[in-house]
Amino acid sequence: MSRITVSFALGVALLIGADALDGDKFLEKADERFEQGLERAQESYQKAARDAYETRLKTYRSILAAATKAGDFDRATAVKTRILEIEAEQAQIGDRPSGRSTKRPKERLLSHTCYFSLRDNSDTARQKLIDACRKYLKDHPGTVSFAVGTRDFDLSRDINDKDFDVSLQIVFKDRKSHDAYHTAERHKQFVEECRDNLKKVRVFDSDVVP
Repeated sequence: MSRITVSFALGVALLIGADALDGDKFLEKADERFEQGLERAQESYQKAARDAYETRLKTYRSILAAATKAGDFDRATAVKTRILEIEAEQAQIGDRPSGRSTKRPKERLLSHTCYFSLRDNSDTARQKLIDACRKYLKDHPGTVSFAVGTRDFDLSRDINDKDFDVSLQIVFKDRKSHDAYHTAERHKQFVEECRDNLKKVRVFDSDVVP
């Protein structure tokens, strides 16, 4: 074989190798673009889904507020249960891990606070509700802290909310514990026993970080 033939063959081999290398890089770029496009699409879907759920929940919460204000605690309890179901569905819309951050988010707790206004708000009636809270609502699984008491009448600044008689504060370790609490038999017994003297109940749930 002549030197020219050998040189030509080596040149062809080098060109083929270069093309294969460029092809691998092209495929890597294509895969990278696909992953980026998929991530953007999933983020857009998650945002749209969350917005849809928030609109739905806003409607249910308005119905809950109206039922509570009207003293229709059967309806309020049913709507609250449905809200918890919808929120559980919403919680399943997780963010797709991007693999770009290894920072662990802080663990969040769930604070559940209730403010009760009573039809009969005598000292005896207030104490009866406090006793019922301790009997039926304390020591549920996942409870981090529990406290119940009356409004402090010495604190009467303009900024102080005075439209309640008894307050209940429970902190749960997670959302699952909070949801289980609302469907527990003891919670249902509390509602059944106390409902007749409840004029208004306001509930504030929030994610908190210790």
